[in-house]
Amino acid sequence: MLKEINENSFVLQVPINKQYHRFIIGKDGSIIKKIREDTGTKIELPPEEDNNNDTIIITGKKESALEAKSRIMKILDEVVNVSQEEVNIPYKYHNYLIGTKGKLIQSIKDECGGVNIKFPPQDSKSDKVIIRGAADDVAKAKSLLLQYAEEREQSSFTAEIRTKVTHHRYLLSKGLGKVKKIRETGARIIFPSDQDEDRETITIIGKKEVVEEAKKELERIIKDIDNLVEDSINIDPQYHRHFVAHRGEVLNQIIQDCGDVSISFPKMGSNESRVVLKGEKGALEAAKTRMEETVQELKDRITSEVIIPQNHHRSIMMNYRNDLAHIRSHYNVLVRFPDRPQVEMNGGDHSGENEEGGVRKEDIVVVEGSEKNVEKAKEALLDLIPSELKMEVPYEYHRTIIGVKGQKIRVLQDDHNVRIEVPRPEDRLDYIKIKGRKADLESTKEAIAAIVAKLDEDKEDREKKSFQLKMEIDPIHHPKIIGRKGETVNNIRKHHDVQVNFPKRGDPDEHIITLVGYQESTEAARDEILSIVKNLESLYKDEVQIDARVHPRIIGAQGRSVRRIMEEYKVDIKFPRQNDPDPNLVIITGKEDDVLDAKDRLLNMEDEFLQDLEHRSEVEPPRSAHTDNAYANQNGNHNDAPGFVVKGGPWEQKAPDTASTQDFPSIGGGSSEITSNNVPWGPRR
Repeated sequence: MLKEINENSFVLQVPINKQYHRFIIGKDGSIIKKIREDTGTKIELPPEEDNNNDTIIITGKKESALEAKSRIMKILDEVVNVSQEEVNIPYKYHNYLIGTKGKLIQSIKDECGGVNIKFPPQDSKSDKVIIRGAADDVAKAKSLLLQYAEEREQSSFTAEIRTKVTHHRYLLSKGLGKVKKIRETGARIIFPSDQDEDRETITIIGKKEVVEEAKKELERIIKDIDNLVEDSINIDPQYHRHFVAHRGEVLNQIIQDCGDVSISFPKMGSNESRVVLKGEKGALEAAKTRMEETVQELKDRITSEVIIPQNHHRSIMMNYRNDLAHIRSHYNVLVRFPDRPQVEMNGGDHSGENEEGGVRKEDIVVVEGSEKNVEKAKEALLDLIPSELKMEVPYEYHRTIIGVKGQKIRVLQDDHNVRIEVPRPEDRLDYIKIKGRKADLESTKEAIAAIVAKLDEDKEDREKKSFQLKMEIDPIHHPKIIGRKGETVNNIRKHHDVQVNFPKRGDPDEHIITLVGYQESTEAARDEILSIVKNLESLYKDEVQIDARVHPRIIGAQGRSVRRIMEEYKVDIKFPRQNDPDPNLVIITGKEDDVLDAKDRLLNMEDEFLQDLEHRSEVEPPRSAHTDNAYANQNGNHNDAPGFVVKGGPWEQKAPDTASTQDFPSIGGGSSEITSNNVPWGPRR
């Protein structure tokens, strides 16, 4: 049994595009069923919904499976002009062509009509790739594979260049390093690591033309590095921090302004003053001059004081941090705010003067820098002191300025770097307060003024759009103005952009229709409604008496019958309401000839229905009085008839007396006189 199982467990996978599976299956599965029976194999096709799987699996004896595959391929060859071709593609590009999770090769298959592309096993290192499918699709797939392989080969071109390890630092430094610009061309430049045996070889990878150009540029830069000049300058260690602080902001600016130069400061804390510079002679001299000027400025720095009330310090440092940083960098000054004093229990005076009229030390801000820049920085700092502006804004606009959950007012504050205070709603005050710098106050005021102007314009527009026009229209015409399912009145509303309000039935002003909108729009809508009414009034109207009993038959289920009549004769038929004085009165409106024709039709229908009722009354047997009474009671016509009465029910029986020997005689003793009309458990019923 084991041997037989092993012999019948051979599995063969045959990838065939799904569009050809139907030819292999045949009508009602006849072809594949025949193959299964003849070869004794199990043939499984992938599910229809699985678009990513087109492999047919054959299971059975090896020779039987091969025979089944041969028959399947023969069918495929008959249906399609199948072609097979081998393509030599270096095996090192196979993984690239297959792509992540086979996405690239699947896209090639889909683009080429679902051809079958088979790569050799990875460990075989074979270059042969087999493509099978329709001849045109195979040719297209071959072209794409070779194209992608060629692009990969071109982008993998490699070149090497050797240089001293000491040059690597200059190549990668911000001053001399042009490696970043070379990499932007698409070339990949790899420097050796400390663990590499060969630390002098730099590798360049990319497209051939890009790599060759990058190699030439690197060789030129290395040649320039060999010709670089090295010099030094002595700078007092106390000034070193100024150059390297804030991630070397000052030093990077010097390198950017002066050109290709490398500047190396000694280690912090070494107390050495020698700073080494290396680069082209002109750039090196310019950098030295710039550094000497910077040191001289540091030596010539002065300290000045500016009085800013202490209660504004926090807002200047926190709310206007960007402005404060700009002042420090633009004027090259140092701004120091005093420490915050401890809050006194009884509060403190933050006006800027103490009790003797002098200046409080908590209000003194120190500015340090060159003499010409310090004064400008002081003026800029004073401009940062927040001011307050009271602006008139109507109370009804406050909610709009605030926005949903304060969203709009936060945007205003962030955009203009201010603080906006809106009075409490219950105060109903017509102003708002703006706090911030003077320049920001003006810009905020302009922004809010634009919002208020827009709101005023909208308010005026709403008032114009609230114009009301009342018109008297006979209620009998209201349904026609409304139209079926409101179609007519909705068209009027949409066309003229107005509201059309109809009164409720039974209101004292039932005849008045109100139009709301722009005056010219309401007048145009009024004219259109009057035109409809005029047409209605010009129509011929006729009243006809039709027995109310046949009204439901004429109207039909959900009004279908009467609508059919109205459409046929192009008239309007109105039946009486429940509370109308004459329940038989039917009104027909339309052109005179159409009304008369419709009237004849209704009268004929009435005659037919009445005859039908009379015929039914003759055929049906007369009802008994009892049936009539019961029917009357069911329909709510209560009279003196007793109706249906149940007699002799259990609830009317008298309960037996348990103390009575007659109802409950003793068993086995006592009187034996039992009448024929009585039983031990009570009288017969």
